[in-house]
Amino acid sequence: MICFTASYAVSMGAELLRFVWPTRLVRWVATGAALAGLTAHTLYLMNRGLSDGRLPISNQFESLICVSWLIALVYLYLTIRDRRLSAGIFVLPVSLILIGVATLLPKSTAANIDAGTSIIITAHGLFFLVGTVVVVIASAVSIMYLVKLRQLRRGIFAGAVRLPSLERLDRMNQVSIYIAWPLLTMGLAIGLMLQKLRFDDPKVVSTLVAWLILTILAHYRYRPEHRGQRVAILTIIAGAAVLVSFLGDPIFGTAHFQTPPREEARS
Repeated sequence: MICFTASYAVSMGAELLRFVWPTRLVRWVATGAALAGLTAHTLYLMNRGLSDGRLPISNQFESLICVSWLIALVYLYLTIRDRRLSAGIFVLPVSLILIGVATLLPKSTAANIDAGTSIIITAHGLFFLVGTVVVVIASAVSIMYLVKLRQLRRGIFAGAVRLPSLERLDRMNQVSIYIAWPLLTMGLAIGLMLQKLRFDDPKVVSTLVAWLILTILAHYRYRPEHRGQRVAILTIIAGAAVLVSFLGDPIFGTAHFQTPPREEARS
């Protein structure tokens, strides 16, 4: 964990250095450090998954580590696709924050459960995990949109922060929202099927609120005339709500869908 966290931090530092020293060397340092971190991150998750014969998303710690891995993967993809973009300053901080929160959580794995329930719980977690990542990316894109809009209003057409056009950012936002909404809806539906949800659980309440905000955004976004700054702000609000929902256990002090460690289960 120290290895990939430090690598992402170096990549983030190099991205910031590009503001004052925009050279090819700094860009390659940022990309190389991110690639090294992603490699170590992947090996870490593979080791946890293979050692227990399951996807490494059985608890809050592993879920946060997986989300941070996916976000770093998106950053590396965006950087390789367009080396001029300053995507790192919008994306990497989220990945580092999630890793930081994960280090405060217990790393114990879940107890054994029957195969049928295990598959359903895995699907529930996987839909929510991927949906959360897509919403976070949509929020980062919306922040880029607001920064780009501010640049254009000030007549800055070649600033230190290089971003795609407003049209491209708006399209990325639209695609992300249309992908995220069905994923989170499926995750919520499977959670209801499990019949283990307690509606006095703050995590469950926050999840329902986040889903409602995202539903409003998806329907609002559907109309062509609804675009621009207002959609970007609403997307950021939806992203914050989804993140709060995803981080429900450490924020609210709950134990949603957590099971005792294997050692305790055997005893």
